[in-house]
Amino acid sequence: MQLATSKKGSQTAAAYYAKVKAIGDELVAAGRPVPDEELVTFILAGLDFDYNPIVSSVLARATPISLSDLYAQLLAYDTRLQMLQENYNAGQNSSVNAASRGRGGFRGRGRGGGTSRGQGGRGNANSPLPPKGGAPALSKPICQVCKKKGHEADVCWHRFEEDFQP
Repeated sequence: MQLATSKKGSQTAAAYYAKVKAIGDELVAAGRPVPDEELVTFILAGLDFDYNPIVSSVLARATPISLSDLYAQLLAYDTRLQMLQENYNAGQNSSVNAASRGRGGFRGRGRGGGTSRGQGGRGNANSPLPPKGGAPALSKPICQVCKKKGHEADVCWHRFEEDFQP
């Protein structure tokens, strides 16, 4: 009954996963083991609306997902949701961040101060804008999975997609 009614609620994905896994372990100790595929189903059923992309991707798989792979995907997605929420709360998005750091984009009359013209041509070959604070414009890591700047393969959203083509 506890498995069927477990909900993520305000818990982190890791705490919710641990709770469901502990219930499964208790059932094993009681002599009523629950197969991993059923635990995956119970975990997915208790996730919030925010986790629909994860639920959809797991349900669309041709082969069942292991508990450890599901846990890794939940952690990665939870981290991404937290990052997006922090950016939203700070009133920033990726284009504003890029413009304020001087790594491309138009700085205009906003917080970046002035325009990119008339600053003595201090920019690098890839950008007409000078790097802010003297930091090199290419300091962001490039992902080995999707080939995009700004993150590494261990946190790449596409790392578990078997058919992903960068």
